Amino acid sequence: MVRKAVGQVSLVEALLPAAFGSNLRLERVRAQVDWALIEATLQPMRLASTGRPAYPPLVQIKVLLLQQWYRLSDRDLEEDLADRLSFRRFCGLGLEDAVPDATTLSRFDLAEAGPGGSGVRRAERATRTARPRHQGGHADRCDLGRG
Repeated sequence: MVRKAVGQVSLVEALLPAAFGSNLRLERVRAQVDWALIEATLQPMRLASTGRPAYPPLVQIKVLLLQQWYRLSDRDLEEDLADRLSFRRFCGLGLEDAVPDATTLSRFDLAEAGPGGSGVRRAERATRTARPRHQGGHADRCDLGRG
């Protein structure tokens, strides 16, 4: 399967102050979870030899986790990914990387995320104690659970 190359730091990103666009809650989740283990689980996802390059499975899972934690529609998630540097960093997308559009987000089948959806379940279990808890209304109103 052809997969998009994402996450390369651009010159602009390298020149930004470290605190610019940071979200301590998401950075804490990113640091606490063994993403390599989840990524290994996701590697057997359906491999197609034709079509547009797909986003890496780990990026897709992180995007779906953000959507769940912040209670965002596909369109709102697309907008927030384009707008929020902290969301991009959490998902492993650089400033110059395209973000998944709402149609791509809605077509990502959770059942394909590893054998029997095990990648999604493993990601949910791994982030359970560290994930943001929604406080209602907007993506900025989330708090991290204690873990």
